[in-house]
Amino acid sequence: GTVKVVRAGHLGPLIRHADGRVGSPQVRGGLPLGTSTDLLDEEYPETRLDLVPGETFVLYTDGLVEEPGADLDAGIDALRNEVSAGPAGAEALADHLSERLWERWGSGDDVA
Repeated sequence: GTVKVVRAGHLGPLIRHADGRVGSPQVRGGLPLGTSTDLLDEEYPETRLDLVPGETFVLYTDGLVEEPGADLDAGIDALRNEVSAGPAGAEALADHLSERLWERWGSGDDVA
C-alpha cells in the first residue's frame, strides 16, 4: 500500500522489510506544531512511500529511543536492532519494542 508521511519535528520512521532488514526512508520535515509564530507560513512537505506486503511501517516517539545518559543515535541503533530481531506483524512488534526498550529504560517520557 501507499503511505503519505508528514513530519512535524518528530524522528523519521523506519520500515521493517519481510526479511528483517530495517530501512530509514528519507522523509523531509518541518518545525514541531505550535513553535511557529504563523502556522500558515510553515511548510510540511508530504513524502509518499510505497510498501509491499510483509513490510511494517514503524512510527515512534523520542521517549522510546532516549536512554538516560546515552546518545540519541545509540537509542535509535537499539531500536533498529530490536525492530530487525522482533516478530513480524505490527501488534506483536509493538509489544516486543515496548518490552525490550521502554520498559527496560523506564525513562518516564511519553512513548508511542
